[in-house]
This record gives sequence, C-alpha cells and structure tokens, in this order.
Amino acid sequence: MTIEVRKNLVSENKYKLKCPNAMSAEYITIHNTANDAPAKNEISFMKNNTSSTSFHFAVDDKEVIQGLPLNRKRMAHRRRHKRHREP
Repeated sequence: MTIEVRKNLVSENKYKLKCPNAMSAEYITIHNTANDAPAKNEISFMKNNTSSTSFHFAVDDKEVIQGLPLNRKRMAHRRRHKRHREP
C-alpha cells in the first residue's frame, strides 16, 4: 500500500518554538490521539498557535499531512502520567 504524504510545513521563523533542534531521523512513530479532527485542521492549529507543542504528521481517514521537516526534532507537551495499580 502506498500512502501519499502532503507537505504543509511550519515556517522557518517558528523553528525555535516548534522544532528547535536538528536531528537525523531513522524511524517515525504514529500514535492515535483519539481526536476526530481532520488532519488539515490539526496541522493548521499546530502551525498557527504560539504553543511549543508540535508533531511531524497528522493523519485522518483521508490523508496524511506533514507539518515539520524530518530533519528537525519536534517539541512535545510533556505530561507525566501516574500509573494506577489495581489492589
């Protein structure tokens, strides 16, 4: 199966905020955010806000859109999740 990826990259003037460090990617990780918004909306929101949270790709049931260059390391909102133990 071939999946076409459309690029809609963040502007270079936001690199310091969204993807401040260079990198050499070997793999990509895709995870489900449980959000039903279209990929184009996710990328648009990421590109146009002032939060450092960012990601390389957004995926929906119709398309894949790249938001950051693969040679830039993304920033992520880091939340620590407490593990819940069953008694």
